[in-house]
Amino acid sequence: MNEFVTAALPLVLLGLALAIIAAGFARKESPESAERRRGHMGLGAGIGLMLGVVLGLFGLWQSLGMSFGLCTLWGMALGSLVRVR
Repeated sequence: MNEFVTAALPLVLLGLALAIIAAGFARKESPESAERRRGHMGLGAGIGLMLGVVLGLFGLWQSLGMSFGLCTLWGMALGSLVRVR
C-alpha cells in the first residue's frame, strides 16, 4: 500500500495543480489584470522552486527532481489564484 501511495501521489498532485491553473485561465478579465496574474504565477513558481529545493535537500521528498517540478507547478497554481485588483 505504501508503494502505491508514493507512486500515485505525484500524479494526483500534478492533476490537481493543472486543474487549478486551467480554472484560473477560464476567467474573463481585462488584459492588464491578466498580465499581472501572469506575474503572480511567475512569483509563485519562484517561491515553489525554493520550497522544492528545501524539501529535496532535506530529504522530505523521494526525488530531488520531482520536488523541484511539483513544487514549482504548485507555486504557479497558487499564484494564479491570487486576486488582482
